[in-house]
Amino acid sequence: LETIVYDLLVELKQQGLVYAEIRFAPQLHTKKGLTQEDAIEAAISGLNKFLADQKKQKTLPELHAGLILCLMRFADNQKQNMETVKLAKKFLGKGVVGLDLAGAEGPIPNIKYKSFFDQAKKLGVPYTILLVKQTVPILFAKPWPWVPKELVTAFVALRTQS
Repeated sequence: LETIVYDLLVELKQQGLVYAEIRFAPQLHTKKGLTQEDAIEAAISGLNKFLADQKKQKTLPELHAGLILCLMRFADNQKQNMETVKLAKKFLGKGVVGLDLAGAEGPIPNIKYKSFFDQAKKLGVPYTILLVKQTVPILFAKPWPWVPKELVTAFVALRTQS
């Protein structure tokens, strides 16, 4: 994970990017003995190594980057998702910039994840929730009070532009 994050940032800088958020689900890296915390620390290590090398090289423009930790839409991973929320708080400002929710929305709607985002909000962890194309009609039929109105408005504006 350290090498992947480092190499990705090198490539993004070569492409001229000035800001990147790398989105990944630490819980998907636990099948061979790593903990979520191990996965996050490895990713942060790659990020920090890149930032240190960039500073030594003094190449402009600088690439600023952070990590977004993803909760996963699985039927039986509530414990792992809450662990991700708590780890996002622990590493917030140390490489982690927020949370997101990944996976197909259809089978398990966003509202099922409200408790995780309530906890993130309570802990002061920024989050985003991607609203996919098929969600727009649902938003107008029954808006989610926990999704910021500005986010819905921005999404609808983007959809109407495309």
